[in-house]
Amino acid sequence: MSFSTSIHSLSFWQRVHSRIVADLTLGRRRLTDLLLPLKATPDVVDLARSKLAQQRKALFSEYTALEQLILVDMVLTLELGRRRAATELPRLDSRIAANQQLIDLYQSTVGDLPNREVFERDLSLAAERLNELRAAGNGESIQHERQALRSLTRDLLVVGQEDVSTQLHWIRLLQAETDTLCSDREQLLSTTMVYLQLTSAEMANVFSRYGVLITEEPDTPAAPAPTESSPAATEAA
Repeated sequence: MSFSTSIHSLSFWQRVHSRIVADLTLGRRRLTDLLLPLKATPDVVDLARSKLAQQRKALFSEYTALEQLILVDMVLTLELGRRRAATELPRLDSRIAANQQLIDLYQSTVGDLPNREVFERDLSLAAERLNELRAAGNGESIQHERQALRSLTRDLLVVGQEDVSTQLHWIRLLQAETDTLCSDREQLLSTTMVYLQLTSAEMANVFSRYGVLITEEPDTPAAPAPTESSPAATEAA
């Protein structure tokens, strides 16, 4: 007996796959918890044995559920990979990933820089004022001003907004292109339809738990063996 699933879009199957992966993670955590030893004393050893028996039953039940999930994950991964490869999705995914790396390359380094010239101007004005004060004598107020100007420090930027305006404009164009590519990808995911053929009732039951309608397909009866009076038997003779 074989089974087939209802037909759904790739985006639907990707959501199912994400839930399966999440359930595999949770199942492994449950296994870890179930394998924890149970502290007991002589006074409660019988109660502890009873709890451990229940824990063992739950443990092996969890193993069985995870085995089924792992097989379903394998089938779904292979089929989705095959169907995606037959579309433009791999190209779109690669282009979007590259664009996002380029956007992050600039945004994370120079995207929010202020203008470099602002900091340089402060020091230039201070230098000009110091030149003026050289001929202003040595009065107390002049000396204080000179000292204040000489102690002025600014962190001068290697590059500022004025140096990367071309790159930032290109990044904005790249963001618009990426938005279009993402829209194209979502369109493909929602219009590419997929159904699965399953070979076991266990797999069918797992998929049904994720909202997938399952249809049972009867096995095709084998052709009867030719008899002596049948055409096939006559030709063989």
